[in-house]
Amino acid sequence: MRIVIDARYLCGEYSGIAEYSEEYLKHLSDADSTIEYIVYVHYNYKEELNLKSNFTIKTFHARPVSLATVFEFGRVVQRERPDILHSLFPLTPLFYRGPLLVTIYDLQALLVPEFTGRRPWPLRKAYDLFYGWAYPRAVRRAKYVHTVSEATRRDIARVFPRYADRAIVVHPGITAEPLMECSPELLEHIRRRFGLPDRYILYIGSTRPNKNLPTMIRAYALALHDCPALQNTSLVLVVSPDRFFAECSRLIRGLKLSERVQIYRSITEEEKKAFYHGSQALYLVTKFEGFGLPLLEAQACGVPVLAANHAALPEIGGDSALFVNPDDVRAVADGLVRILTDEPLRQSLIEKGRKNLNRFRWEKTIQTMLQIYKNLF
Repeated sequence: MRIVIDARYLCGEYSGIAEYSEEYLKHLSDADSTIEYIVYVHYNYKEELNLKSNFTIKTFHARPVSLATVFEFGRVVQRERPDILHSLFPLTPLFYRGPLLVTIYDLQALLVPEFTGRRPWPLRKAYDLFYGWAYPRAVRRAKYVHTVSEATRRDIARVFPRYADRAIVVHPGITAEPLMECSPELLEHIRRRFGLPDRYILYIGSTRPNKNLPTMIRAYALALHDCPALQNTSLVLVVSPDRFFAECSRLIRGLKLSERVQIYRSITEEEKKAFYHGSQALYLVTKFEGFGLPLLEAQACGVPVLAANHAALPEIGGDSALFVNPDDVRAVADGLVRILTDEPLRQSLIEKGRKNLNRFRWEKTIQTMLQIYKNLF
């Protein structure tokens, strides 16, 4: 069997899909030496994946969200004569006619009007038309759709009811063990290097509309006002610079939080681990999450999580996180006060978080995906 995997979110820039793609390929290589895999990455991707000899890495010049994906990439795939094309994102080539498996993380592009916002109107309209055509086409063309959560499967069933029976849920895994230990020396080194405050809550992600950062910032300001015990607790944001960042910056200045909010734009995996371990809580009151990997990363680091009761986060967190309504600033502020001041609650969430990690093992993920490859195609 020969499988082409389109992993072009591996492009030299961080994203959640890129992180998933990298981990998926590494664990797939560890688990299977019987199938021939041809993996396409973006030509800017320079990392070493160190995959087994049954994996061949090739490059393609265009990013996933591009007309080249639609009009050029199909001919490239067709020349490989694969038994399956597995696209690790829901955009697929027009001129490929073979069996297709598509991974869909969420339907933000169709369900969140501001997903394409902060662009000149003609460009935004072009993106809206592109996503409005490409996502439905990927679902129609796929023999099966792999979703990373029940929440996304429900969205697919609602938006594409005719194709609901094609959706298969397979949760990603997490490699928790490397995150669990952080030496005092490393933590102190990172704290000094980045000037991290003694007490802080942590957000890691983008500033796109679904991340709900304006509400989270307002709730943080309200919590500071309501609870004097939080006056020495800062907000640390690790964000990818994007076109929505300016709004958050203006809001921080407008609420006079500039001295309390620290912003970082690029950190390594080792630095990220230290950021988690040094924090008092992970602040993840976001919306339309297809999975929510930071929730599990924080739990691996022994950090309690305040999360939104929206989309996949309750599914992934179970009873191991404190959930609040992401549209209610007061509820979010009250949640911040609770998770930072209620020590029995904090310890309970930390203990439950460790146990929750057992639900998300890469070994289970990969074995299920191999069964899909071998038995459903």
